[in-house]
Amino acid sequence: MSAKNPVIIIGAGIAGLSLARVLQENGIQVSVYESTSRSAAQGYGITLRSWAYGPLVDKLHISLDEFRSAVATDGSVGGTGEINPTMHDALTGKPLIEASPSQTGSPEGEFFRANRNRLREFLLRGVDCHFDYKLVSLDIDEGGELLNARFANGAVVTGSLVIGADGVFSKVRTTFLPAVEPSIASTVVYNGERQVPRSEFDSTIAPYMPHTNVHAAVAENTMISITVTEKTETEVTLTWTYTHQPTETQSPATLLGESSAGLQVAILDAFAVLGQLAPPFSTALAPEKIRQDRLYHWLMRTMRPPQDGLKLMASKGVAVIGDAAHAMPIFAGEGGNHALIDAVKLGQHLADSYSPASIEAFIDEELPRWEMASVGSEKRSLSLHRPLNIWRTLAEQAKKH
Repeated sequence: MSAKNPVIIIGAGIAGLSLARVLQENGIQVSVYESTSRSAAQGYGITLRSWAYGPLVDKLHISLDEFRSAVATDGSVGGTGEINPTMHDALTGKPLIEASPSQTGSPEGEFFRANRNRLREFLLRGVDCHFDYKLVSLDIDEGGELLNARFANGAVVTGSLVIGADGVFSKVRTTFLPAVEPSIASTVVYNGERQVPRSEFDSTIAPYMPHTNVHAAVAENTMISITVTEKTETEVTLTWTYTHQPTETQSPATLLGESSAGLQVAILDAFAVLGQLAPPFSTALAPEKIRQDRLYHWLMRTMRPPQDGLKLMASKGVAVIGDAAHAMPIFAGEGGNHALIDAVKLGQHLADSYSPASIEAFIDEELPRWEMASVGSEKRSLSLHRPLNIWRTLAEQAKKH
């Protein structure tokens, strides 16, 4: 198979654009096709870990400082996306489990908060990316060596390999593995977003968030957090997240409001159940604030295709990476970081040997990582949602050691 035939990547998220950059660094022709418009938001924030972004930075031959300043949530004001992962008591405001802030020194200790829109713009540099291209079908040409990608706008693009980086509901994956469907995780997630003047943020919230872009706390089977997703000299974009582990008699779907008005009521009721919150949550999550927010609800989905199915796709010159291959919970998952690793690993395999066999080798090598990460993220999510008295007991025990 000749590398002169381009690689077609479906999806311009973290996985797809990172792979495109790695392939281009290795002289492989590649084009990316994204179903949404260029202006569509790519989520808000993501915690990037050095074990994931380090290999990508090395492949792109840029410095860590350049990367962090380009994509950090507070990069436009000279910040580096610093995070202090200390867990607080949502009702008292006291630290429960103290942890070291993000810092250099060990792979697990190096992490920072990135803005996903800034990250996408960084990864888009120099990439041949086509927006408003929604994939409708894939087929193999008569010669059996090339793949035709057909789009809703009527365009047909031919390539030698097709990589699906198009998310948990991947059209690429479902074309070949229609029976593989995501499962709904038990944790329910509410999310809100607002812009506030920098002066208001500095006076009401910043004092509780020194040297961090994330402030997290726990309540009864619940975790809440406030996150800076963009900071400028004049304005701060804040997002908050509420995650809750339902009881056995509740379904995540039944906890979600079916309309915007119903969602607002559901969220206000959820916070009312928690009781009086300590600052900064008492201010940032006051009912009058929430009513003005852009509100969202998510069902967290997980998905792991079978190895034989992935191998079948590979034999046809097709692969999936990122959430299309191993969807993990939005909360407490490391899906974005594993997407970066996928891009670097698959890119290197294709650079070494441009063929479907390289995709098969990639699957054999990375499938154990996907499985361990998926199971670990689900367990981590469950461990963070426990009764408050257990958290307080753990905090007391930690003080004695």
